[in-house]
Amino acid sequence: MSTWRLVICAAAGIGLTSFLSSCESKSQKPAGPSQAAPAISGRPLTQEDQEALFEKELPGIARLSKMYADMEKVPRILQPVEAKKLQELLPEALPDLGRTQFEAKNDNYLEQATPTAHARYEGKGDAAGKTKSIDVSLGDWGIPTNNMAVWAHRFGGPIAKESDKGYEKNYDKDGHRFYEKYTKADQIMLLQVLVADRFLVKIEGQEAPPDEVQAALSKLDLKKLEAMKTIGVDSKAQDAR
Repeated sequence: MSTWRLVICAAAGIGLTSFLSSCESKSQKPAGPSQAAPAISGRPLTQEDQEALFEKELPGIARLSKMYADMEKVPRILQPVEAKKLQELLPEALPDLGRTQFEAKNDNYLEQATPTAHARYEGKGDAAGKTKSIDVSLGDWGIPTNNMAVWAHRFGGPIAKESDKGYEKNYDKDGHRFYEKYTKADQIMLLQVLVADRFLVKIEGQEAPPDEVQAALSKLDLKKLEAMKTIGVDSKAQDAR
């Protein structure tokens, strides 16, 4: 079994185990002196518990795992896109908002380089002293193994929740996978887009309505970002397919 397959399986397993553990720990009483500490997650799950939890979380994990189940389809990325190159895609300004931060950096997750470009756009404070801001980040994640549980939840199984407090949803559009979460009380919105199963676009708005966050996304050239998906890919691996 290849290293990448092991990483994918481990990430999926760890994410699911963590989820199961957190669910059970809420209802588990502390073990007494004579009780053996639970090995992993407390009391054994009943068959009914397992079926319910797996049905809820596995669709997302399965969707991401399926992307890379056939190792011939996994792009072997020898060199990620430079953070400076991603930074070039960030707009100089947004409607009524000026750019106050502009940076490019190289992070590492699971020993995998993850270049990220970030910009913050802010407006003038209102009478109540509140300032509208929108943060835009672009990252080359290679393949989604760095945080499989989060990716599985946001981009995997269907999400469609709405109440008087806000909403949360995901959907496919123009060949990309979208995730949105909005809280009305604080006017905080998170919008993420998975581009070419490689790049993560993240837009966070504070004191900004959803339509303004969406407008920020429209300022990004996702087609140009998608065109970078072959950068740094092992040409020998590509030719062998």
